This record gives sequence, C-alpha cells and structure tokens, in this order.
Amino acid sequence: MDEQNIYDAYFAGIFDGEGSVTLVPKPNHKTYDVRVQVINTSEWLCYQLYQRYGGWVGIHRRSNDRCKEVYHWYAACNSAKEFLNRILPFCFLKRPQAELALRVCSHKRKGRNQPQEYFDLERDFKELMTQMNKRGVS
Repeated sequence: MDEQNIYDAYFAGIFDGEGSVTLVPKPNHKTYDVRVQVINTSEWLCYQLYQRYGGWVGIHRRSNDRCKEVYHWYAACNSAKEFLNRILPFCFLKRPQAELALRVCSHKRKGRNQPQEYFDLERDFKELMTQMNKRGVS
C-alpha cells in the first residue's frame, strides 16, 4: 500500500467515527450539495484533511477554559466528491451514506431549467440521506 492509500485508509476510519455526510440545500431549495465534515479537538487532524483533500477548517473556541477548542473540517461539492472517492474502499460504518452522496454527485447537472423529475430525485436523495443519518437504534 502506498503512502496516499495509508492516509486514505486512516482518514476513512476517522470519518467513520467522527465524520458525517449530509445534503445541504442550495439557495433555490430545490437541489442539494454534498457536504462532508469531521469535528475533532485535534488541530493537526483537521489541517491534514484540509491539506490532503481541500475544503475548509473552522475553529470553535469554548467560553469555558476547561474545554478544548474544537476544529471543524468540511468539504463540499467537488472536494467532497474527491474525498469520498478516495476513502470509499476503506469505509465501513458510513459506506452507505458515502455511496449515496457519490450518486448525488454523479446525478448533478448544470442549469436551472431541469425537468421536475430531476428535482423530485434530489428530494428523494435528501429524504434517504436524512433517514440514513438518524440517531439511535434502527
């Protein structure tokens, strides 16, 4: 296994435990963008994700001095697609969500003038992702 595959496998494990994939509504509220994120107290981890896969890093500073800062790495659209494609072979827990997110990415078309079936499928993708991401016992 080459070095990049080792990192992809490592970050797939982090993503399975600490990450999420969601569909975020675009301003028109008819279509959605894929967003992946990892939230952790390790600055190094979030910046490694950023350097290797793109996206953004944000910091949430706690008002309580006893709590660590929390780092958020997130990627959307093409960066999210690249990340998911690279980690998919190593994902276990969130593989179904990752596969659905990649289906959403491959479904995307440019332009606003799409048939109603296009928007219906986007809504169906969103409902399925919401169901997959529910907490608790299935």
